[in-house]
Amino acid sequence: MNRDRATLIASTTLIGALILGLAGLAFAAFLREAAPINIEADLLQESTALPAEVVHDALVKAGFTSTLYNSGTYDIVVEKVQDSLEPRAIDIGVNARPVDSERFPNVVSLGTIGNIPVLIIARAGVTPITSPADLRGKRIQVGYPGSTAAEVGERILAQFNVTQGNSSLQSDKRSVAEAMVLSGESDAAIVMYSPYDDSHADFITTPGLQIVPIPAAKAVAGRIGYVVPVALPAGAYRVADPVPAEDITVIGVPITVVARDSVSRSAIFAIARALNARFGRGSVLSEPGEFPQFLYNIPASDAASEYYEAGIIPWQYRLLPAPVADLVIPIAVTGSVLLILAALYQLLLPEFYTVWKEIIRPRRHHRRQRRVRHGSLPDESR
Repeated sequence: MNRDRATLIASTTLIGALILGLAGLAFAAFLREAAPINIEADLLQESTALPAEVVHDALVKAGFTSTLYNSGTYDIVVEKVQDSLEPRAIDIGVNARPVDSERFPNVVSLGTIGNIPVLIIARAGVTPITSPADLRGKRIQVGYPGSTAAEVGERILAQFNVTQGNSSLQSDKRSVAEAMVLSGESDAAIVMYSPYDDSHADFITTPGLQIVPIPAAKAVAGRIGYVVPVALPAGAYRVADPVPAEDITVIGVPITVVARDSVSRSAIFAIARALNARFGRGSVLSEPGEFPQFLYNIPASDAASEYYEAGIIPWQYRLLPAPVADLVIPIAVTGSVLLILAALYQLLLPEFYTVWKEIIRPRRHHRRQRRVRHGSLPDESR
């Protein structure tokens, strides 16, 4: 009877402590505030600015404090996402450059949202331009220094032996570059135009301008190493009196949203839903549902991958505040482990007590008594 009572008291105490501990953890989670999230992208370039704005709006809508920063010249945003010790810690970035995942083990992909074409827009003249090689000796606006358009554009030109040594490569921002091409002060401009932005269509469709095709685009992309050949369909920028007049091949740059792997899963689910809604509906360059997708060697975020596959956000991330939702699974796992331990404790303690009282203790007592009788131990009962 005493044994049963002691077991009951011990079990009740353990379960009570378990319940109080889990309740305290849940209460502490409710009192926590979601950590602020910083985003960085090249905001001067529409192809990277748009996904950054989509991410920012999704986070604000989900209740997070979010700040959007413009990257500086030659910034590699993945390095900032990896390094949480930066003076301005960046949690999420929009990447348009090659990434060596071994150098950035804490960076995950939230999805590539599209392959954005890098276009060479040139003054056609009397004879249409059929290759970037025809621009040798011309004045070419390659984009502002440090931009993806400038980096990729110069490498495309170099494949056709168009360099600063035999041509005039100019570096002005988009609005100035377009104006100089229209005025005749420049002969061509390299631009990176998002298919989700129609604001540049007037420039591309200006009479006397043409999109320069990239011959052997697959080989050019392979030599550059992280870009892809993209088929630009006839009528991509104007359907009636189509521009371009026929399908042409150009070079596309993958645009990927990346995050530090410690970012809240609640935030990741909110971002994945927003990216899917904005970029999953298709464009002149992609079929509905083609993007977002996971490309190249950046590991995929588990939460983003789960959402893109199932299209469902788990209940806790829909119904609970972010700090609480992020702790539901850890609390559940901890609780399950403790319950298993409590069950084992309750199951094994009575048996251990019985073995001790009825077998181990009597045997030890008998051995001691034999040793006393043989004189190897003093008789403490005297």
